[in-house]
Amino acid sequence: MYESDLNNFQPQAAVKYLYVKAVISLTIFAVISVGIYFLIHKYLTIKYDFLIFILLMYPLYKLFIGVRLRQKYTKYQLNGVTLEVSCGAYFTKRMVLPVDIMQSVCIKRGWLMQKYRLAQVTVYTRGDSNVMPLMYAEDAEFIASQIIERIKEIHYEQ
Repeated sequence: MYESDLNNFQPQAAVKYLYVKAVISLTIFAVISVGIYFLIHKYLTIKYDFLIFILLMYPLYKLFIGVRLRQKYTKYQLNGVTLEVSCGAYFTKRMVLPVDIMQSVCIKRGWLMQKYRLAQVTVYTRGDSNVMPLMYAEDAEFIASQIIERIKEIHYEQ
């Protein structure tokens, strides 16, 4: 039931998507930081300058390190009775969802995801939602249809 190694990684297009998303985030953070710095610079002390610098460090980390780590350490697999997702480079989070507690499935495709033919599947259970990693839209449709078929088998076979 608990697989030792999951075999489905995020596609290479997900890396491009995450890079573009990180660049957009960095640009927004930079514009906000420059605006704060130049508009209220005369009221700031050295510690606030440092805070503005720290504000830019997170998007830079995501751009240069976080994207590759997320693509390398995020895996998923749909088994006969479970859906397994593993993510995290520093602290690994392993999620195993039994199909019998799943209630619905949603596929998310934003405008940037559509450009790279990507989608993200969200599985809803009783009181919780679990997001699967990025995958191609065709794979997302296939996995969602498999999950829906298994949900129908379990919940409606009476």
